[in-house]
Formats: sequence, C-alpha cells, structure tokens
Amino acid sequence: MSAARPQGWQRLLLALGLQVGVATLWLSLLAQTSWALQSPLAVWLLAHGLVTAGLSHWWTREVWWSVFHVVVPWLVVLALQWQLPLYIYPLLAALLLLVFSPVLRDRVPFFLSSDQVGQALLDWMDHQASRRFIDLGCATGGLLVRLAKARPQLEFVGVETAFGPWLVAWLRAWRQPNLRVLRQNLWQTDLGPYDVVYCFLSPDPMARLADQFAAQAKPGACLVSNSFQVPGRVADQTLKISDWRDSVLWVYRAPLLKPPGLHQP
Repeated sequence: MSAARPQGWQRLLLALGLQVGVATLWLSLLAQTSWALQSPLAVWLLAHGLVTAGLSHWWTREVWWSVFHVVVPWLVVLALQWQLPLYIYPLLAALLLLVFSPVLRDRVPFFLSSDQVGQALLDWMDHQASRRFIDLGCATGGLLVRLAKARPQLEFVGVETAFGPWLVAWLRAWRQPNLRVLRQNLWQTDLGPYDVVYCFLSPDPMARLADQFAAQAKPGACLVSNSFQVPGRVADQTLKISDWRDSVLWVYRAPLLKPPGLHQP
C-alpha cells in the first residue's frame, strides 16, 4: 500500500523543507571541500533545483511542484543581486495567495480552458437540452465570457474562491446579462439547478465532486470534466479537443451511479 501524498499546507511545508534542507547540505559540502568552492554558481543552482525537484516529484507526483523547485534557486539569486526592498517579499507572497490559494485548500491548480474547449462546449451544448451552465473554479472567466456571448439565451454561472481571479472574472462579467460570477467554494455550491456542470480541477477532488454531483444533480444533468476522469465511473461520452494540451472532455450524465462491487474507502 503506497503512502498518502502530502496535501494542502503539507505540500507548502514540504517545499520549504526541501529547499532549506538541500541548501544546508550544499553549504556543508562547500565548507568542507576545496573543489566545491571552485565550481561555477550555475552548476550548484542547477544541482539544487534538480535534487529538490526530484524529491518533490517522488512525494507529490505533480509536475508543477517540480518546476517550482527548479526555478526557486535562480529566483533567490536574482533577488539577492537586485537588492529588492524587504517589503517586496511579503507583497509577492500575498499576491500568490490571492491567485493560488485553492491549491493549498482544495488541491486545485490554476488552469485556464483553451478556446478550442470553449468551441467544443458550444457545439456540444447545441445538441443538449441545456439552459443553465456552471463552471466550478472559473478562474479569470475567459471561458464563461466566450460561452455567454455566443449563447445569450442561456444562463451561465461561475464560482471561484481565489480573490484575484474572481475579481477579474467578476469585472469581465459586469456587462454580460446572462453571466454571474460568485466568490464561493465549489463544495458549498448547490449543483441541483444546473443542466451542465463544468470543471477543470485536478485528479484529487474528482471523487468528492462525483459524490456531490450524484447527490445533488437532477436526472439528465451532465458533469463535464476537462482532462481529469471521475475514478470508478465510466464516462457516457468523451470529446477529444485539438488544442496544445490535447484536452479531453469527460461527460458523465446523472444519475451518476457507482458500478456494482465498487467500494470506495
């Protein structure tokens, strides 16, 4: 049985621990060997990034955390060279929290749906009896604005918890009468009124979202997940998208039932 992956704040603490721990190892090596002092700084920055990225990937199995570890040492050196004022660092931390706070709380990274996904949804909805559409985690609202302008007879709703993206989405929806953007947690959102529930989240919350959809959705409503499947359920339809990430839309229709013999912990 594999160990549970770190979640939420555990991942942030793990990232800080890896950076400090590996940096301490390098400093100890520099203090005890002469050849280490003669190595170019770029070599140490690259080695530091690769080691921390490798350890992070082993624990989290997420590429974006690995990229974070590769980039961090270079950013630290640049910050020291530029001699930035001390207030810049808490300001940057606050800005990052405004945008990426759902990563720590719900394990949902900041993803944006492509224009090709938007067009595929429009074509698909034209063949559905859909009147109300909700985007769970709508980010800056680009997808919703595109859909709402193209189908003014339909009602569109977006929910977003991160303040920065929510504010951008809310401003973009200001003059769109068939679009509302709410600053609201997706777990506190009633899915019952909607014909289409769209999401672009991550693998971690999909099982919980499927249970919420199964409990709240009306018969015939569809859960459309961009890229990430619902574990333990077979999609009723798949839509392959020709965009830069080769996205796939997984469509699950209510009632969403667990296959016989499936027991989830």
